[in-house]
Amino acid sequence: MPTFLMVVVLGAFIGGLDLTNSEVRVTVGALLLGGFVVGLTRPRLAWLSASVLGISVPGAQTFAIATGFKPPYPNDWDTVLGGFLATIPATMGTYGGLLARSCWRWRGHGSTLQFQ
Repeated sequence: MPTFLMVVVLGAFIGGLDLTNSEVRVTVGALLLGGFVVGLTRPRLAWLSASVLGISVPGAQTFAIATGFKPPYPNDWDTVLGGFLATIPATMGTYGGLLARSCWRWRGHGSTLQFQ
């Protein structure tokens, strides 16, 4: 359960980052990096982690519409539907981390990553 909680907190952070920043590159970079770290450290149920991270952006945009929060970009229901494209970089990052972990294990470095 701590892994899922970590992914939800990371998704909430990325959703908040999306609502306070008008640049898409920042959100995409955060999704790629966050997904990579999650895939690298916690590969179990990678598809669920990628989905939660990707849905965090349209979820935050829906929250902004419901509460009346005004992000620095036009936010309407079309933007929320377009926000589901955030699942693409989240999936790329998560499975990139999973691939890096698999390559690490394949080269004979052991079954667990050891960070020093």
